[in-house]
Amino acid sequence: MDQRLEEYVWEITDELHCSSEEKEDICEEMLGHLLLLKEEFLEEGCSDTEAAEKAIHIFGHEKELKKGLQSVMSPFYKPLRLLILSAFTFYSFIVLANLLFIRLIERVAFGEATRLYFFWPENAESFWSAEVWQHNMNLTPFRNITMYLNGSEYFNSNIILHNTLGNLLIFLPLGLFLPILYKKCRNWWKMLLMGAGLSLLIELTQFFTMTGQFDIDDVILNGAGALVGYLLVKVLLKVSEVVVVREKKQRVSDV
Repeated sequence: MDQRLEEYVWEITDELHCSSEEKEDICEEMLGHLLLLKEEFLEEGCSDTEAAEKAIHIFGHEKELKKGLQSVMSPFYKPLRLLILSAFTFYSFIVLANLLFIRLIERVAFGEATRLYFFWPENAESFWSAEVWQHNMNLTPFRNITMYLNGSEYFNSNIILHNTLGNLLIFLPLGLFLPILYKKCRNWWKMLLMGAGLSLLIELTQFFTMTGQFDIDDVILNGAGALVGYLLVKVLLKVSEVVVVREKKQRVSDV
């Protein structure tokens, strides 16, 4: 099989939103036509490389073919993607507004009077005092998670849920949206790193602007939430692929 032609077909079909079986069928059909074209150019006296390039030139540019194929296979792909992208943008704005924007605006507008999420010890002289950092930073993994889960007699259920399940759920949509919108995000460790990385950035911003405390447990729970969302998408995509293949087989058997 011609490697150049295979790479060309792969560029076109790799990111198509369809089942793996459909993708294989398209690849096989395209390669068949390309090889026939190449054979014609070889018979005209072209070299192997020239024949492959001429066959590709007749087929057309990868991006245009990819758009055309996706449009034919999924007529509602573009509006659906736009809808999902809008939902993701709205979700991102709400999360960032609650965790950063509103706190920063209040901090700038009202100064220290709005220091609701940042504890300032009486003996602290400045932000760089050890007392400030000790009271507002947790670098021990699972310390606060364990404290909340074992401290039902000290905390009400709302506080426990907010600081454990809430931190998990708030980043779950991130793991749902990104793998659907971007193929490069369809990898579990990438989603885990992206969720934890974004959470780390938010925690550090809150801490250094004195609008919130830094808690490594929040980073762990946020990263885990993004991973759970990703796994849910994987399960849904697998189930939908199985259903499509089953329906196709049923239609073939009916014929």
